Amino acid sequence: MQYQETIIYILAPISAVFAFFNIVFLIRMKTAREPPADILFFVSIFSLISIVGYLTTVIYNVSNPPGNGNPVPDDFDDFCIGTGFLNLTSEIGEIVYNTVFCTYYVIKIKNPLKGNFNLKVGWVNQNKEMHAVCLVVIGIICGVFYIGDG
Repeated sequence: MQYQETIIYILAPISAVFAFFNIVFLIRMKTAREPPADILFFVSIFSLISIVGYLTTVIYNVSNPPGNGNPVPDDFDDFCIGTGFLNLTSEIGEIVYNTVFCTYYVIKIKNPLKGNFNLKVGWVNQNKEMHAVCLVVIGIICGVFYIGDG
């Protein structure tokens, strides 16, 4: 086993536990239904999906090493397609929600400096619409990459 696989074996379960506790905490907390906690909730979900994808990839590669009678996995193997789509979706989801999170704080910091702190107007408090747009963007980007590969 290589050291990268050992690091993932050690750190991935720890990261998964922290992401899971973060998700549970944000579900149980009533104020987590407003920004920025709802954005962090989705970042944690996509992070947990990413961690599971990495961990399953390492487990698959360790349990089925190339050679010793095992075929070398190709790009069109069912496992490779599934984990590729899982990792692609989770990484794009993290990027989109981290961008939304940063945009939220830019707006929150910029408005008081201008003297008009009115965060009730705009996309920030439109939670359902904001999440719908984010999920549609994630779906479109994943679809473009997924369909573009074959």
